[in-house]
Amino acid sequence: MFVLGHVGIGRTIASAKSCHLPFLAFAVGAVLPDVIDKPLYYTRLFGLVTCTRTFGHTGLFLLAVVAGALWTRSPVARALALGAATHPILDGVLDLLSPDPSSTWMAFTWPFLNTHFYSYPFKTPLDQLKMIWKLPVMTCEIIGALLLWREFRARRRTTGASAQGPHS
Repeated sequence: MFVLGHVGIGRTIASAKSCHLPFLAFAVGAVLPDVIDKPLYYTRLFGLVTCTRTFGHTGLFLLAVVAGALWTRSPVARALALGAATHPILDGVLDLLSPDPSSTWMAFTWPFLNTHFYSYPFKTPLDQLKMIWKLPVMTCEIIGALLLWREFRARRRTTGASAQGPHS
């Protein structure tokens, strides 16, 4: 899944908790595991990084982000943590559609249940970007975009109604 799917679907599944939290912080949290792991994979600096779901996709990372949010009690940190929490859920759902072992589960349980990460065949970011044209990924991106559009329109109606006042 790419940006629109993670942000749009993530905000929808977390809607009760996310509606009063900063949108941008949630969006950053929803894509943060990929922002961390994809550069690590494509720079090929570490032999342990064998795919695009590694350290940013681990339960340890999520635990650290959630602990930071609880410690600071900041709405921005809470939004970031909530967005980050939706990421492995959505990746895991897509993994269910694949015959391959779940790279999400392998990363999430590292280093406790799994001592290594999955190995992807992607040689370049362009190879991975070609995945967007697969039906499950494209479907998630379209659904995510539609959900974001719906949220944007609902917020605009609410903001517009409150700006006009009760007697307009």
